Amino acid sequence: MKIYILIVLFFIFSAGIQAQEKIEIIKYSAETAPGDALSFDGKSVEFKEVILDSRCPENVTCVRAGEAKVLVALYENGKLLGEEVINVGANSSSFQTFLGDFFKEDYAVNVFSLLPYPETSRKIAASEYRLQLEISQHRKEG
Repeated sequence: MKIYILIVLFFIFSAGIQAQEKIEIIKYSAETAPGDALSFDGKSVEFKEVILDSRCPENVTCVRAGEAKVLVALYENGKLLGEEVINVGANSSSFQTFLGDFFKEDYAVNVFSLLPYPETSRKIAASEYRLQLEISQHRKEG
């Protein structure tokens, strides 16, 4: 009787493992200049402009680290879905947005930075900015 129960439990367990969905992670990355876009899977994120850059310059001690505000436009199949202002903190891990709100799929921004970093010795021209990002898409397999 014990062997019969073990055999039944084995088949139930192995069937459950086969039924589990696998998740495939696809990554897209780019360094974009103002007007450029990161395109992926019929979608794109266009770096429009830096609206504000109040990050604390490298050679200064600041009470507050500051932030930058970046305007991006989101497209799907060439159609504008909307624009979003993204806040970028002094370090790249302080960025967060939810592209899934626009694309209705599971996308996550993993890496995000705005270069160059401010210095007190010079002003950054709008054309010098570079937006670096990596987007991960989580697709279910099976």
